[in-house]
Amino acid sequence: MTNAVRVFYKEEDDDQRQHIDIPVYRRFEDRDGNVVRELASQDGWVLSDPTQVNTWFNDRVVDLNNSVEGKGTQFCHLIQLLKRFCRSRDNWDMPSGMKLTMLVAECQPSYNGRIDKAFMSLLDAVSVRLASDKVIRNLAHPDRPELTRTDSDSNVEELADKIEEALVELQMLDESEKHNERAARKAWDWIFKSDGYFRQYDEEKCEARARRKERVGLINSGNAHTNSLGVICATGGSKNSEHKFYGEDY
Repeated sequence: MTNAVRVFYKEEDDDQRQHIDIPVYRRFEDRDGNVVRELASQDGWVLSDPTQVNTWFNDRVVDLNNSVEGKGTQFCHLIQLLKRFCRSRDNWDMPSGMKLTMLVAECQPSYNGRIDKAFMSLLDAVSVRLASDKVIRNLAHPDRPELTRTDSDSNVEELADKIEEALVELQMLDESEKHNERAARKAWDWIFKSDGYFRQYDEEKCEARARRKERVGLINSGNAHTNSLGVICATGGSKNSEHKFYGEDY
């Protein structure tokens, strides 16, 4: 590439090969002994600080958390969810993680204690943003050219289209007959193409409930022991004093 080495780490067909771009830097000392870092580009070497993006990101998280408790943390979660949505189908052509991060930075909604509602608001805001302007700028390097190559890159166009489809799926949850867990699970499974995720969650939840029930039974029977790791068990370790468990149902 013009400023990076592209390494393919998952070989499929030519349209679906997953890759990472490793930027090419050079470092040297000037006449005054100062270390200079330059990034390769199409027109030669340009001054660049490879840590500037990380500094910008970390500072933004801190500033957001200082303004509203939890907003900086939610900023990170929204980026993760948007990336997960964009990588959910192999045949989608989506913008890079850097571009998605900048869109979240521009369009992050007000803090919401429910991450599902916050993500829905983000998708809506990004949809409005891309409807009026599909150019994505580098907020970490405002002096550099835009991240997009044209006024309407094909992968940004596709992102806008797929977000519209996602909003249609989610807006159906506003219908009164779909105010239930089954409809919500179906919608979010479509968004992230996570078929089986909720089923696995339910199975793990049932297993945890069964383990708690077994321990409560041991405690109430007076046969509970605690091993060296502090785990309640039927044998081994120290025998617990007899007592009853009066907590909530398992």
